[in-house]
Amino acid sequence: RPRPPIPNKQHTASSHGGALVSNSIHTRRFGAVDYDDEKDVLFFEDGLPGFEQYRRWILIGGEKEPLKWLQSLVDGDLALPVASPFHIDPEYTLAIPADEAEAIDHDRAAPERTGVLVVVTIPLETPWEATANMIAPIVVNMNTRRARQILVDDERYSVWYPLLKQPAREKLAKTAGSGA
Repeated sequence: RPRPPIPNKQHTASSHGGALVSNSIHTRRFGAVDYDDEKDVLFFEDGLPGFEQYRRWILIGGEKEPLKWLQSLVDGDLALPVASPFHIDPEYTLAIPADEAEAIDHDRAAPERTGVLVVVTIPLETPWEATANMIAPIVVNMNTRRARQILVDDERYSVWYPLLKQPAREKLAKTAGSGA
């Protein structure tokens, strides 16, 4: 069964037992963003492929927004667009390999506590050609906030899985080409 995406965080200061617990990072894309170390931070023990030195991230985006941003807490200039694979393909399924599940303390008895995201690539000049890396999803243990990008072997998907169906891409390309 599909799993829900990671819930939205508003990234504001919160109170824990009367003490205000909040941090802030200045980002290029979002300006100053407040976050709670205990509730908002996703910890990638091994970093992300290509970004191994960045281990602490937060998720930014409105609850109803299909596209969110994975913002590095080390580099305010580094934010990756992400989305739920279940919004891209409602038939998406994911079997988390045992070693990967163990790495984030995934509880197979409570799969609803696992968030799943995929990294999205949006070409600047042709955004209708946006793709998602559906074979390397990010899995998050929602209890511990431990996260990991994993590789799955599923011939239905690729690193460049189109976000839009071919007719929609063609229509948008044609509209952009006509200047309309």
